[in-house]
Amino acid sequence: MLFVFRLVNEHGTIPRAELFSILEGEHICYRLYMELSEFVILEIRKEYAELLTLRMAMLKEWGKLLAIADEYEIVGLAILNDIDEPYCVEEIETVRGFGKNYAVHIYNTLKSKRLLCYERPESTTKLKIVFIDGLALIYEVNKVRRGATFKYRAPHKRAAYLPGTMRPELARAFVNLARVSTLRHEVVLDPFCGVGGFAIEAGLMGLHLICTDIDRRMVSGSKANTHFYGITPYVDIAQVDAAMMSLRSHSVDAIATDPPYGRQSIPRGYTLQNLIEKFFYRALDVVKPGRHIVFAVPHTIEQFVDKLADEFSVEIREKHLDWVHGGLLRVIYVVRR
Repeated sequence: MLFVFRLVNEHGTIPRAELFSILEGEHICYRLYMELSEFVILEIRKEYAELLTLRMAMLKEWGKLLAIADEYEIVGLAILNDIDEPYCVEEIETVRGFGKNYAVHIYNTLKSKRLLCYERPESTTKLKIVFIDGLALIYEVNKVRRGATFKYRAPHKRAAYLPGTMRPELARAFVNLARVSTLRHEVVLDPFCGVGGFAIEAGLMGLHLICTDIDRRMVSGSKANTHFYGITPYVDIAQVDAAMMSLRSHSVDAIATDPPYGRQSIPRGYTLQNLIEKFFYRALDVVKPGRHIVFAVPHTIEQFVDKLADEFSVEIREKHLDWVHGGLLRVIYVVRR
């Protein structure tokens, strides 16, 4: 079955990487049918398509693909006659100006035939027509309305607040980039957990998370937040120096973390480079062979981290640029042990 996944049109390469990281982490069989800008069309079983929509942070909408037509084929609406079930058209959209003239014509034709959804409330199948790159995608509409959900988990809405904390949708994407399985309830480590933003997203997805921080105030904040969101059974929290982790070797399935960048947040006695190097060394011992470590650094030390990965013979599978604010541009690394 073919499904359309429309990714959010921000954060650069991260949305697409998140989608395919989940597929890899869950060992899901699929076939990439087509990519059109932010639209990805996959041949995949419905239950796996639904799993993707539950996990993804950077998904705008999705639905079962019913037809692909070029702009001329769609004008006569003949392609819609092949759809068996009762349907109505909920929305016609042109992406970046493609097919504007066709969209107006089709809207008027649908209205004359009473095929718009506000005129056919009894219809069981609501369709969307999207014009992009000279094609028209026709698919069932399944909105992903996570705005309110993420807003509820925004840093200032939590029981414990830490200024500068990563937004929940990006924190979830970090965890997903680590290629972990919720079906197998795998274990993720966040050694710079702050007040538990990654732990919240991992726990709500059914993953187990080990949440550590050198600062006891952060540990207390993590405990308060995991309790607030009802995920305490999924999270273990401890006060630990990330550069001196005492976890046993090969004990976690992945690491997803956001090390401190600012001068005020780097632990006393460390420089940023020194902290990253020691974290990297310990992380490679703790994570299982063949599994992934996801972390971010300011772009100013990108060359240092590249050299570090080379010294430790670590594969850099992906790098994503993400603008934070002002002059801070971070590089998100996905490395495999």
